[in-house]
Amino acid sequence: MGYIMILLSYLIIGFEAIIQRVTRKIKEGLLRVKKVNGITLWDDLYYTPGHVWLKREKGKTAKIGIDDLVAKLIGKADAVVFPEKGKSIKGGERAIKILLENEALSIPVPVSGKVLSVNRALERDPYRITRDPFGAGWIIKVSAENGEFKNFITGKNAEKWMTKEIESLNSMLSTEAGITAADGGEISSRGLRRIEKEKRVEIIRKFLKA
Repeated sequence: MGYIMILLSYLIIGFEAIIQRVTRKIKEGLLRVKKVNGITLWDDLYYTPGHVWLKREKGKTAKIGIDDLVAKLIGKADAVVFPEKGKSIKGGERAIKILLENEALSIPVPVSGKVLSVNRALERDPYRITRDPFGAGWIIKVSAENGEFKNFITGKNAEKWMTKEIESLNSMLSTEAGITAADGGEISSRGLRRIEKEKRVEIIRKFLKA
């Protein structure tokens, strides 16, 4: 009986430790994530005016993907084409393509450097790139030549920038597609899907600065 009680005590302690760890991770995540009119922003990421995000990883490594605004505009991607591992890229080079209903959307790589790895899972499931743009939908990792992240948008500036971008999108949707924003100006994925393909692709390219 004593052994059973000891075992139960260890199990309870272990379970409590797991709960505490999960709770801590959730709190950390909540502190790092913000919503701007329905669009997700991460505090620890850098953004470009063309709606590409970068995450500084070990050394000069930059992990790269698309942000939530463009992800919502794209919806479900048909395919993702990216540069091969080892390829050298110039900053601003449109080396990534997202295929959407026979249209190719060009995504610029924001930093110069060598491609360290690519997310091969996107070949099997391209929907990841928009379903989970900050997680499983990352695109490539690049060894940034200069390791500089100073010229990108981050923190409070990212919130202000995204607010203006959403205002611009809502104005565009109202003028060009007759779609009004939800209460509070939030972007609705359902509403975006109502836009005809040609108009949606045109809007996406404007935000990608293509």
